[in-house]
Amino acid sequence: MKNIILSALLMSISLNAIAQDLTGVWKGSFNESDSPHTFNSFEIEFIKRDSGIVLLTKTYFIFQGKKYFTVCIAKMKIDKQRNTLVITEEDRINSNFPKWFSNCFQKHTLFYSKRNGKEFLKGNWETADKSMNCGKGTTELEKESAVAPNPEFKSPKN
Repeated sequence: MKNIILSALLMSISLNAIAQDLTGVWKGSFNESDSPHTFNSFEIEFIKRDSGIVLLTKTYFIFQGKKYFTVCIAKMKIDKQRNTLVITEEDRINSNFPKWFSNCFQKHTLFYSKRNGKEFLKGNWETADKSMNCGKGTTELEKESAVAPNPEFKSPKN
């Protein structure tokens, strides 16, 4: 019984820490499990606004010798039963992709951890739209810095 109570308390503390201190830039990568040599630089930026937290995802990769990027608006859901954050990309707001390149929005299910004063989000990603097959794999991010809200950023209207 003590173990169950202790586990529930630690899970609650961990989720509260996540909800209170996510703002900033988390940098790292995601890879595709179907292609072990594929590596993509990936960032999630949590921007605190009066209306809540705005999430931007940024992906950088090289294809046929050219550097590409994409910036997406994402939403966040905290799954308390699994002690995870679920980050789902919803809309591309900037990119230099060719017109033929499809929107493959991702859904990242991430676990929060803190070691030696450093904060990490690690987990798995999959295609957000099940009708598309854009792969799946793992995600690893480390918190870099706190970021002040960008006054020029305008959130898209629903």
